Amino acid sequence: MKTIIKIFVISILFFLAACTPKKESKDEHAGMDMMTDMVHLTLHEQEIINLKIDTAKTKTIFETSDFVGAVAIDENNISIISSRVNGRVEKLFVRNPGEEIKKGEPLYAVYSEELLSDENEFLLALKQQTDFTNQKNIVDALVEASRKKLSLWGLSELQLQELAQKKQTSPTVTFYSNVSGFLSELNISEGEYVSTGTLLFKVVSLETVWVDAEIYQSEIPFLYQSPEMELEFEALPNEIFKGQIIQNAPVLDADKKVSSVKILVANSNGKLKPGMMATVTVKHNQKKTLVIPKSALVLGKKILVWIETKPGMYESRMVETGIENKTEIEILSGIQEGDKVVSSGTYLLNSASILKNGANSMGGMKM
Repeated sequence: MKTIIKIFVISILFFLAACTPKKESKDEHAGMDMMTDMVHLTLHEQEIINLKIDTAKTKTIFETSDFVGAVAIDENNISIISSRVNGRVEKLFVRNPGEEIKKGEPLYAVYSEELLSDENEFLLALKQQTDFTNQKNIVDALVEASRKKLSLWGLSELQLQELAQKKQTSPTVTFYSNVSGFLSELNISEGEYVSTGTLLFKVVSLETVWVDAEIYQSEIPFLYQSPEMELEFEALPNEIFKGQIIQNAPVLDADKKVSSVKILVANSNGKLKPGMMATVTVKHNQKKTLVIPKSALVLGKKILVWIETKPGMYESRMVETGIENKTEIEILSGIQEGDKVVSSGTYLLNSASILKNGANSMGGMKM
């Protein structure tokens, strides 16, 4: 609606300008009326059509291809926590899948007769260090052997120090997480008996994630032109993440004619969650060339660009274009670096030219 009003206003302005006798001297804008591809606008008229100017410049531009993917767990970040001893699970400190786990936090407590026996053996060896000082080497070796055995059972150095200081065993031993992440699977319940090697927990770190995506076979070569790509997520608008392809399936899907790829994305802030939808942008055909904003183009039978030749004076040029991305386009011919191009208000400016000079006024435009 606003655009229609603007066209109506600018039409009135040029209609009045065409009907009003000119009082300027004969040499003012000499020759302008003979050049049908040029338009003069006052400051007020420029404001009405929201006219903006940009500069044609040489810069690096590239084409892009977009495809869709979804966040998945980085399977290299899955930690399997299994039972180190035979015994009965007395207490679980984590219970709910998805629960955050930090390194060093308690996971479960277990009663184990084997472990209890080895703890008593360790305390006995420590007592012998005091009682049999004349056989220090032998006793020290026994202490060290008992310490290593408990360490293999999964007791931390801090737990061994506390046991040595208190000189008293506990009916249950607590085991702590050696990784940070989220509980993915819980395979035990309180009161359940476990044996050495029983799978207890799966803990997943989201420091990095994978994005699983599908790409058409015609676009596969683009993956190798630019190993790094940009990703945007529906749940995180206006944020751009960097990713790198780590796996390209060797076999195409016979039905869809697509290839599956895995993209590694850093996620140290934990914003990306499995299941989030992503748009993956791959850059290709990168080159350094003359570029202008895509909004500067007037599309029709011919592709036009309006150039500001001097303040208030605008000339249309026919251009030849090349590669493009979402906001910019390559110019192969028609304008030069440094030319001031109209990037906003182009269609209204074009309409003003037609109203002022006639529908066939674009026939003599410059290349």
